[in-house]
Amino acid sequence: MRRWWALLATAILSGTAQAGDEPDVVLRGRISGADHQTYRLVPFDVPPGISRITVEFDYTGREERTTIDIGLLGPDGFAGPDGFRGWSGGNKRTFTVSATDATPSYLPGVLTPGRWSLLLGVPNIRAGREDEFTAKLYFSRADAQQEDAGVQGTPLRAQEGWYRGDLHLHTGHSDGSCSSRSGARVPCPLFLTLAGAVERGLDFVAVTEHNTISHVRELRSLQPYFDDLLLISGMEVTTFQGHANAFGVTRPVDFRVGSEAVPDWNALLETLAERGVVVSINHPAVPSGEMCMGCGWRPQPQADLRRVQAIEVVNGADADTPISGIPFWHRLLDQGHRLTGIGGSDNHDPTLAGAELGRPRIGVPTTVVYAQSLSTSAIPGGVAVRPRVHRRTGLIGSHARILHADRAR
Repeated sequence: MRRWWALLATAILSGTAQAGDEPDVVLRGRISGADHQTYRLVPFDVPPGISRITVEFDYTGREERTTIDIGLLGPDGFAGPDGFRGWSGGNKRTFTVSATDATPSYLPGVLTPGRWSLLLGVPNIRAGREDEFTAKLYFSRADAQQEDAGVQGTPLRAQEGWYRGDLHLHTGHSDGSCSSRSGARVPCPLFLTLAGAVERGLDFVAVTEHNTISHVRELRSLQPYFDDLLLISGMEVTTFQGHANAFGVTRPVDFRVGSEAVPDWNALLETLAERGVVVSINHPAVPSGEMCMGCGWRPQPQADLRRVQAIEVVNGADADTPISGIPFWHRLLDQGHRLTGIGGSDNHDPTLAGAELGRPRIGVPTTVVYAQSLSTSAIPGGVAVRPRVHRRTGLIGSHARILHADRAR
């Protein structure tokens, strides 16, 4: 057995560790010149109840052209359906896999308990050299109530301040559509929406697809490219009794309000509160009917608004129309509810100038949020800060502002 197999596995008990916290497992080993152009497995155990594995991998000797590639194998190795989970070679030092999403180069899927392995390949190490590798493994647990860190675990910008964004966007992952290269109407690629947000000078966007999280994986893959735009995963929870945006969602939400499993909106709001998700009621004054089924806010029984943090008071260009959410918001403020007023374009086609199909441009309106950083936790956290009413003037103070102008810059 080669000296390469000097391997140490250290288990550290922790709860819902994410990258940046203490790792659950640390794997260390050595390679030498004898390991040039060989492959090895580095095994580790995945206990029951794990919903995400995040790996941070590093090694010494890069300055001497040592190269270690990495991949991931499940309990079946290459032999079965729960086997090969991806290969990133030397292009990523950190990756994550879960049942619903994974870093590009890797495959999502159920994380079966058992003996997993890092697959290491050594394309190059010079004769006579010895180098070390370290792999830090972080396990998120399926029974954890809180969402994980989203598609961007660390702040995109660490500075405190005001940040501009659009909190309501749809793409081809739900009902967003646009014209194809030949002019046919097709589901619109997510990339076009993000490119449109950058063109508008936004700092963040929340992609809020109807009742699905299929976009989370793509957002994760696109965040490194859009390193000047924070990508927040969201869901427009769409029910027969109203719609609401849930910001930061990365796992499925049972949206079946009125069913045995989810009898009413209060049951759903309680679940979202347990998961630490910020909730905003969408376009509350829109009539519900065949033109917009379930779009108006009509919960039966009345929803407990203590579990709601915001109201979408401006949806697209509706600020001065009969379906504006502003009067609805004012009534709730008069009743003593301290809900933040926000806006969202509800854009479904980033290629339109604004008037076509009644859909406004991305960033119209723009919501400006005061946050501790540009991060997937701080932006929703800024929205969630309860507004204050000035004693003498009666004016509302909030960590969010809405710009009505058609120019986001």
